[in-house]
Amino acid sequence: MTVLTRRTALTRRSALGAGLASLALTGTELFGTGSAPLDLLVTSSAHGAQPTFKQLSTPALAWIPNGWPNHGPKKTIDPDYSAGFRMAPDGVPLSYIKDVWGAHPSRVGWFINYQINNLELNQVQASLDKAVQVMHGMMKRAAYRDGGAFVRYEFPWSVAHGTLAAGWHSAFAQGEFVTAAWRLHKFTGDPIFLKYRDQLLQAFFVPRAVGKPWIASVDANQCLWLEEYPFPDGHSSQVFNGQAYAIIDLLEYYYLSKDTRVLPLIKGGLYTMWRYRGNCRNPGYVSRYYNTNNNLHTSYHSVHADCFHQLYNMTRLAPFGVVLDQLIRDFCTWSKPGKVRVQAGVKVLLRQGSVEKYWTPSATTVYESSARTSFKGRVGCWSLLSSGPMAGWYAQESVATYRTGYETDRWDFRFARTVRFNPGKVTCFEVLADGRRYTRGTRTFTVTTTARSIQRACLGGRQYIKMYDGPF
Repeated sequence: MTVLTRRTALTRRSALGAGLASLALTGTELFGTGSAPLDLLVTSSAHGAQPTFKQLSTPALAWIPNGWPNHGPKKTIDPDYSAGFRMAPDGVPLSYIKDVWGAHPSRVGWFINYQINNLELNQVQASLDKAVQVMHGMMKRAAYRDGGAFVRYEFPWSVAHGTLAAGWHSAFAQGEFVTAAWRLHKFTGDPIFLKYRDQLLQAFFVPRAVGKPWIASVDANQCLWLEEYPFPDGHSSQVFNGQAYAIIDLLEYYYLSKDTRVLPLIKGGLYTMWRYRGNCRNPGYVSRYYNTNNNLHTSYHSVHADCFHQLYNMTRLAPFGVVLDQLIRDFCTWSKPGKVRVQAGVKVLLRQGSVEKYWTPSATTVYESSARTSFKGRVGCWSLLSSGPMAGWYAQESVATYRTGYETDRWDFRFARTVRFNPGKVTCFEVLADGRRYTRGTRTFTVTTTARSIQRACLGGRQYIKMYDGPF
């Protein structure tokens, strides 16, 4: 087992426990904190409409900015965010999807909140006027049932088990509008926006029904699903990333408003992700998009990793962090452009389509890489070389062929995770940005020892964990 230290802005006085790219790092095991017993409460919904569902008691419940555009207070405005919209006569920004112009609630919700941000940041009154106009327009376009307002997706959409006709609904973006309505009331004082807020929130508590609007349901295990693709025939799609991002949006609303009515939805949604977390994994390959079938989307594997990373950082629950570790092992979670260093005289396994061959670099060189992925049945991650003599080939990463820098497969933990050092020898290294390692010292443990970690990343072709405290 090895441990690394490196001189960077990220960790000038800390260390990393290193191991092979596997779930159980050599000589260590990485866990979360907050191992208190789970309090699985069976509860009625706040409005008494949904069937009873279970909630998860968590060591923490902390909202953090997610991977989507942030629209909380004082967030930076994206100047290009409105690109591609066509404004309808009622002021609602429309998107061109599936050969039609229609409202895309995910984008419209962000649009409204960004207008409010522009008011907060720059005191632009016109932005508030625009946000008010669009909110009124979306509420007029919404569907209504049992006191709930359901924003509409005004274009058709096909998924694994069928096609949703234009005018469908989803929990995915609904929380954006709950937050937006509350914020508009805060800035205008107009009670109509509290009415909107209540109607939009109530939609989550309206039970599933055939032929009527619905966005949430309770399954046979008393698990609450915040549905990304609820079908008119009552089919529950149970999409993992849709569930996670709906929770994140609702938690943001709670973070801003402290409205306790939303807590059952948040805790119920978290219980569902905790209960079915193992179903997301497809060990050794791309993770599953749905809870109920084996549909795989390569592009969503990194999304799933991001979701469980955020769930851990929200709740401090160890099982969510462990799923992240497993997803990192199963398939590449980092595909951004970067640089690849190859070592002179060491064979590199290359792949292009189904063809594989070996290449021995004559000199140690750093090449550009435009992408990164994994292949079914092949070990580890592969970087696409986009410069040099082997441009166009994927190179299998190893300790002699690897991404430079400190960002590859990097995941930061808001709450430190427990590291267990098993008995045996541990070596400490310093690793430079180009991946070269220098021995700094060793230590032999005679008993199992624990410490805490706050980060993990792929450095020099190996997985490392950054130590927060303890012997390293």
